[in-house]
Amino acid sequence: MDLHDTAASARDIENTTDSNSRLQLSAASSSLSQSERACDQRHIRAAGTRWGAAEFVALSRFTIAHLTDEVKQAFQQRPHFVENATGFVRMEVLSPCDAPDEIWLITYWENEASYQTWHRSHLYQESHRGIPKGLRLVPNSVSMRFFNHVAS
Repeated sequence: MDLHDTAASARDIENTTDSNSRLQLSAASSSLSQSERACDQRHIRAAGTRWGAAEFVALSRFTIAHLTDEVKQAFQQRPHFVENATGFVRMEVLSPCDAPDEIWLITYWENEASYQTWHRSHLYQESHRGIPKGLRLVPNSVSMRFFNHVAS
């Protein structure tokens, strides 16, 4: 799957059933495992900060039709599966102050291949299981953008 396929897949999700719409978010709480902490330390030692290792950035943007608070809570309690992915650097989940139903999910990767491998993995699918039932996205609100990280 290339970047165009990934973006098309994201656009398709906004018009699907509740269970398929749930593939846009993550949930289920857990603390950092020993391997996750080791991964964090490896990136910190190698790059000075986790930001320094990123060369590729994926941004997913979508607007929630309802259940906004539940979706934000699901992100806060997510299972952190992505932290174990090879090449993962960091993730940010943002919501604009002037559009609180909008979510920006930004992931930073060492390279595009690492992102693509994660996106096709079973853990990617599993990481979306805790999405609130009944979630609906605003039609035509889903977008995916991909960036080369230039500087921090």
